[in-house]
Amino acid sequence: MKTKTIATFLTVALAAVMAASPLAAVPPADPTTSTSYPCHYVQKWNWNQGDGAGLVVGEIRFPSSTCSMADGPPAGRPVLIFAHGNGMDHEDHEYLMAHVTKNGFVTASIANSGDSETRALQMISYLNSLHEFWGWSSRLSDDVAFAGHSRGGEAAVTAARLLGDTPALGDKPYDVRAVISIAPTDGGGVGGPGEDLTGEATNGYLAIYGSRDMDVSGSESSISTPDPDNTAFAIYDRAGSESSSEGLVIAGTHLDKAFVFLHGLGHGVFLDYVGLPLFGAIEGQNSAKAYFNAFLRWKVLGQTSYRVFFDGTERPPSLAGVELFQQLSSGTRRVVDNFENGNLATSTIGGTVATSPAGIITFLEDPLFELVRSSPHETGGVRATWSGASWLRWSIPNSSPAFIGPLRDVTDYTHLSLRVSQVYANAFNTVGQDQDFRVHLVTGMGASTRVRVSLHGRVPYPDEFQCTGGTGCGLTPPNDYSKSALSTIRIPLSAFGNADLTDVQYIFLDFDLPERPDGAITIDSLEFVQ
Repeated sequence: MKTKTIATFLTVALAAVMAASPLAAVPPADPTTSTSYPCHYVQKWNWNQGDGAGLVVGEIRFPSSTCSMADGPPAGRPVLIFAHGNGMDHEDHEYLMAHVTKNGFVTASIANSGDSETRALQMISYLNSLHEFWGWSSRLSDDVAFAGHSRGGEAAVTAARLLGDTPALGDKPYDVRAVISIAPTDGGGVGGPGEDLTGEATNGYLAIYGSRDMDVSGSESSISTPDPDNTAFAIYDRAGSESSSEGLVIAGTHLDKAFVFLHGLGHGVFLDYVGLPLFGAIEGQNSAKAYFNAFLRWKVLGQTSYRVFFDGTERPPSLAGVELFQQLSSGTRRVVDNFENGNLATSTIGGTVATSPAGIITFLEDPLFELVRSSPHETGGVRATWSGASWLRWSIPNSSPAFIGPLRDVTDYTHLSLRVSQVYANAFNTVGQDQDFRVHLVTGMGASTRVRVSLHGRVPYPDEFQCTGGTGCGLTPPNDYSKSALSTIRIPLSAFGNADLTDVQYIFLDFDLPERPDGAITIDSLEFVQ
């Protein structure tokens, strides 16, 4: 039996923090500022579970609807456990913990150290203590989110994986409904094997990362390496599955995942600041507040309307001036090609893949980090280069698999989705300009209208990041850490005029815009989605 001791207790009452509005049934105008509870309070608890994790120092926040600390939190509150990174402490993200708390969560930011698994066990230990020793533990639900920054961002993934693999680590049957990583390390921070998050471990994963992160920067874009970058991109790519999620699906295979890539922001902009903020700190803090709030409401509280902040439908008004690019893999999907089968001529769905007789200069399939040195991704994909009017084409088989039905009938889906990036420092792209092309379908009614990608998302020129000093810059800076990062483009199927969605026979990518006669891109995750 474990020996359990309660070590220390200190309560600190915060001034009441007034919210803008009560909990709404629809997404707030801006999840950066909208809150659900008028007040919140802080308690500092340090606990030792006797489980080998040792004494874990933590700062707990709880929301209040009455603005009386003695009343405690409302019943049924989910818990978020947050871990910091190296050179940080558990009080370095207080603005973020306060915002999450005011939106309905009991939060605990803990002191942590060691490798990823050690930190993860400290997170689980504090979670158990919170449910056992805290005076308001009866007000807690079993719904949990793990989150963190840098080493803590990876530890959050590890904590979910450990509980998924060994539920007995938890003193209760916790339901880890979300994991959020800000600029996480990958591989324990020491080059070990990276985490592989599954749907058995959590229902959702969100990564937030800045393009000018010197601490977790990955490999130089000019150096060929045998391995992918150890950054948030690799964790995101490995999480869940890239296969179809319709028909008979193995339980625990899939999870909803999202990625927010912030151009121009570095590693430390997500921290509290004293005095004058770091460049980009206001944008970093607002981004963390907005996307933590929206993702936790979506995946933990079940408020699915908040998904609009990840599918390209809505942008928080407070981030209107921030260049950010998103990836999303969510819900039921029919994968046309995920480029993982090693056969360029045959797609994942079993159709043919072809190119126009002229104009396509290169069309190659492989792991993206092998195709493009500047790609931070750990996934298969294609690299396509064109000069002059040309196209790529995927056919949809005329077949009806059991439990799925006709593959050409996509009326159950709302969008055609693909991930796209420009190839950095490639002569066929114009520095500083978005790339663009068109997409059309061939159905039983013939060719549909051609739809510009730029009407539904951006394929930006990569943010150029010449690292000139500091952690991650190598021994002989300046070094180039610019990234050819994929963004998700979701085109409504309703945009394809003259299309019979019961009989989609081909998908074409058309490179025929006069203003974009040349280009070099990478592509992944071509699929019909909801």
